[in-house]
Parts: sequence; C-alpha cells; structure tokens
Amino acid sequence: MCTEREKEYVTKLKSRLAYQMSLKRMRDNYNVVNYALEKGLEEGMEKGMEQGREEKTLEIVKKMKAQGFTTQQIAAITGLSLDEISLL
Repeated sequence: MCTEREKEYVTKLKSRLAYQMSLKRMRDNYNVVNYALEKGLEEGMEKGMEQGREEKTLEIVKKMKAQGFTTQQIAAITGLSLDEISLL
C-alpha cells in the first residue's frame, strides 16, 4: 500500500510530466509555424525575383526592337522564342 507521501510524489510527477509534454507540444507547434513562414518567404522571394527577371527581359526586348534588332537576333540574345518575341 502507498503512503500519503508516495501518492503526493506520484501526483507531482504526473503533473510535471504533463507540463513537460505541453511545453514540447508548444515548441513543436512554434517550430512548424516558423518553418512554414520561412518556406513561404523563400518561395515568395523566388517568385518575385523570377517576375522581375521576366519584366527586365521584356523591357530589353522592347528596347532592342526600337533599336532595329531583328526577331532572330533578339531570340539569339535573350533566349526567348520567336513566338514570344512577336507577341511583344
């Protein structure tokens, strides 16, 4: 049979374990959210950089057309297809 002191010890031990588990859950959730935010920011930055490169390429193509470059020359320099260039 357990003494009162032993029962109290077990109760405290269970409480401590429950507290530690709740801390672990909280830390895990925090890390999941931070990871998701970092990934979202990374992907957003990558998309923004790609969009910026595309806009710059279009700007360059327009300037090249204004300067009299042929569609074939523009395609060779920019790597765009002839169809893409003709749409601009």
